[in-house]
Amino acid sequence: MGLFSKLKLDVPWGHIAAKAWGSQQGPPVLCLHGWLDNANSFDRLIPLLPKDFHYVAVDFGGHGLSSHYGPGLPYYQQNFVSEVRRVAAALKWDRFSLMGHSFGGLVGGMFSCVFPEMVDKLILLEAAPFAVDSNEMENLLTYKRRAIEHTLLVEASKKPSSVVSWEEMLQRFLQNNSHVSEESGELLLQRGTTPVAGAPHWRGSQTTTPQLTCPSPADIRLPPGSAICTLPGTPAAISQDQGPGMELVGVRPSQVRPSCPPLALRQRTEAQPGAGTTRSSRPLQPFFVAPFLFHK
Repeated sequence: MGLFSKLKLDVPWGHIAAKAWGSQQGPPVLCLHGWLDNANSFDRLIPLLPKDFHYVAVDFGGHGLSSHYGPGLPYYQQNFVSEVRRVAAALKWDRFSLMGHSFGGLVGGMFSCVFPEMVDKLILLEAAPFAVDSNEMENLLTYKRRAIEHTLLVEASKKPSSVVSWEEMLQRFLQNNSHVSEESGELLLQRGTTPVAGAPHWRGSQTTTPQLTCPSPADIRLPPGSAICTLPGTPAAISQDQGPGMELVGVRPSQVRPSCPPLALRQRTEAQPGAGTTRSSRPLQPFFVAPFLFHK
């Protein structure tokens, strides 16, 4: 499985670049790289994994060969969670496994919580447990999900701008904003409309920038005492033998966690005389991932 194909998926700010291995008929596995890395992170691992699966490694926005966001736009974790949803939609995947390295594991874990029905299995490589406040469960599973889905729906609708009279525009505005007086509505519409053939049409949130009508996918706040969203135990079928340079990550239960079977792996650290604790230079061992993908 040394050969791969190149993919380019359209998004509003340009494209998301990706590379794929294996037959498209195989069970899909989406591979997410770490912060400031790219899809090549998986070049040496994928050929060692079972050839029965279809692996797709993406470049997050602003990474690798993917388009960068516009100037001044920050790269938040929630943006990358949304990118995973965009990639799944572009590939027409209803259900798939996620394999994330480092920051990609955090994104994959959050996606698994927001869209649990879409994730078959979650594999975390060198990824710290992702943290959420247990009080954020409703926000996580409803508000953030609705924000992502509504954004994609608005982008797909592509409704044309409408032209109406000043009176009709004012009445629509007042109906949608019952707390605003008629005088205040007229004041706002003076700067929020553009004359077209003698009649104003709405400029801004309902036409030229429909994304402004979407719920804001604000990042989760982590107040003091936040719960750590960690992973339940690995399936019994997975060998508990840690193997060379590897260890299974011990984790604590919490109120919010993925519903899919998880596997968390990290390099074992070793103490070097006179050098403190250093990370093992031995590569990740694929024999943990392979049986996990096949496990039912």
